[in-house]
Amino acid sequence: MTRRARAAVPAAAVLGALLLVGPLGAVSAAPASAPGGSTAGSAAPTSATTGTPPAQQASVVLRGVSPQVTRPGEGVTITGSVVASVPLTEVSVRVWLRRDVPAPAQLSTARTARRAEGTPVLQVPLVASLAADGSARFRVTLPADRLAGGPDVRVRLVYLEVRARSGAGLHTAGVRAVPLPWAPAAEVQQATSLAVVVPFTSAARRTADGAFLDDGLVRDAAPGGRLRRLLAAADGQTLAVDPMVAEDLAVLAAPGGWPLLVGGRTVTQPQDPDAAALLADLKTRAAQAGAVTLLPYGDVDAAALVTAGRRGDLTSAVRTAERVAASYLAPGLRVEVALPESAGSTSALATAVSGAWSAAGVRRVAAPDTLLPPAQGAEPPSPVTLEVADSATEVPALAVSTELSDALVAPGADPVGTLQDALGATAMHTAELPSRPRGVLLVLPRDWDPRASWVTALRAVLRAPWVLPTTLHALATEPVTRTAVVDEVPAARGALARAYLQQVARHALAGAAFARVLGSTGDAQRLTRAYALEQLRLEARSGDGPALLRASSEALDARESSIEVVVNSRVTVPASGRFPVTLRNTSSRRVRVALWFDGSVRVRLRNTGVVSIAPGKPVTVEIATASSANGRATVQAFLVTPNGKPFGTPVFLHLTVRGAGGPAKAVVGGAAVVFVLALSLRIVRRRRLPGIPERGTGSVDAGPPSGTDEQEAPVTGARGGAQR
Repeated sequence: MTRRARAAVPAAAVLGALLLVGPLGAVSAAPASAPGGSTAGSAAPTSATTGTPPAQQASVVLRGVSPQVTRPGEGVTITGSVVASVPLTEVSVRVWLRRDVPAPAQLSTARTARRAEGTPVLQVPLVASLAADGSARFRVTLPADRLAGGPDVRVRLVYLEVRARSGAGLHTAGVRAVPLPWAPAAEVQQATSLAVVVPFTSAARRTADGAFLDDGLVRDAAPGGRLRRLLAAADGQTLAVDPMVAEDLAVLAAPGGWPLLVGGRTVTQPQDPDAAALLADLKTRAAQAGAVTLLPYGDVDAAALVTAGRRGDLTSAVRTAERVAASYLAPGLRVEVALPESAGSTSALATAVSGAWSAAGVRRVAAPDTLLPPAQGAEPPSPVTLEVADSATEVPALAVSTELSDALVAPGADPVGTLQDALGATAMHTAELPSRPRGVLLVLPRDWDPRASWVTALRAVLRAPWVLPTTLHALATEPVTRTAVVDEVPAARGALARAYLQQVARHALAGAAFARVLGSTGDAQRLTRAYALEQLRLEARSGDGPALLRASSEALDARESSIEVVVNSRVTVPASGRFPVTLRNTSSRRVRVALWFDGSVRVRLRNTGVVSIAPGKPVTVEIATASSANGRATVQAFLVTPNGKPFGTPVFLHLTVRGAGGPAKAVVGGAAVVFVLALSLRIVRRRRLPGIPERGTGSVDAGPPSGTDEQEAPVTGARGGAQR
């Protein structure tokens, strides 16, 4: 097929190529009765003589299909309920059998059928009358000789037709098609490969200081918690792990306990044994070949990052994920496939986003099968190279079965019918191309909370004789056997706003800048890494990022306020001389800072060199002055990091200059008691520093801090909306 011909394939024809599942109904219990019989008190129906009304007046809800897969010598019993939407009389169920469904498209259209197809097998009378919203239960049995087939896997369709009389006369009130797979052997040589990806994620809860906002992860890791159920549900499937979760579990499992924010204070909680046990089980799973793949660290919102011009953050998240996983899970784990946030999402396939994934080293994306044209001949649906129409873009992709993924995750009120639809859809893959195996990929949503009914349904599908359970890694490493042309996918914006991501970036820069204040190189490097990891957590596609950002901003405020400028609010200075200013460090670590000043027409103050301050100690520095006239002047003083980056809120010094133009007078009264009388001006919030036309002429002794330029404008930054 030429490129032009491939491009002309309509997107609507997609459902004929890949896995298709019927819609969901409502559920009800059904009592047992004799095979082919009816419930007590039912009336015998008359023959059908009229057509189908414009709208379905009744629905069929399945309670059981036994067995779910037909084999030689076995009949099938179907139980369920008829639910009326309008008053009906002379209600019965007529059963039709279509012995062969040759194409997936026909299986798809059967779900919306208004008329039954095939051959009528039997008719079961139900009730003489049925009120609106009323229900009547039924039980029908199809004999084995009517279901027997040949040597290959096939899919049959059983139509349950509700016959009733209303204002329109005797007619078809509703139809429900039930796929019924036929498997002649216990094992099928050419089976359909089925990979199920279960994301193992949790909301970001830990700040750069290491403190948790709440105990949500503790609850999720407990027996019966969400993460425990996810791990159990993914037994034998591919677990897509966000390494951030493993790292957080390790913090909870630390022998010394873990920090929790309570009322603005950090309170140490005891070690969590459940987190330790879950992490150990996760490590065991990661050691199994192909059992675990990685998500980017924090499961960052790739589409939002690309939209905001932060493609590098996606690369960082991928590399960080692999490094963190090597420390907490197992070496060699990789981000193999860019997984969508839901089975039907196209965000990873947008040209810019797929290019960002490729630049990050992730060569394949998972794309919904609804984008793909039908497979041609014996071409398998996954993997495939997607050519974007009217461009040179090619994206190696894996096709995700959208409908099957969504149906198994949210079976609605008809789990029995959903499971039967899933079995029929997977059997259709083998029946359509019995001589060649094909791969099917299911991707579950990030916030999925597994229930027992879902696990039962999934395992029933995986036990089907025509299904060969496999892993994402196995599908991703298969050679690409076909190329499909798809229309340009609209640019994806992601869930996070550009303004929020900019705020996060400024916060991370401010945190990294403050890390340079720490006197120990090791401490500075650790804090820098902590803010870099926190930035990725804040860029996660799920969770309460603004709450985490606020908490981290408050923690950084507290860090900055631990370094104080202690000085009289009003100081008399000589025109040419020195006066003392005290810097105090109330933190638990040694810090290195400098004090800079802006200029004034009347007086100039020289910046200090870098000063090292021990934890819990003050240091007094002498500030050299130069003045051209007596009088009053206001000067701003602000702390800077060793490489000249301002932080905190400026301190305003109100100076009175004396002695200008004559001999200098010693007017700095009581310099020895300045510390006692000083007003401690704490740095409690950050805002943009005003323009500083001149910062003095440099320190008397050491000059400006190393690697800085005194005339450089201060860096701007913001966290939680406050600007630096």
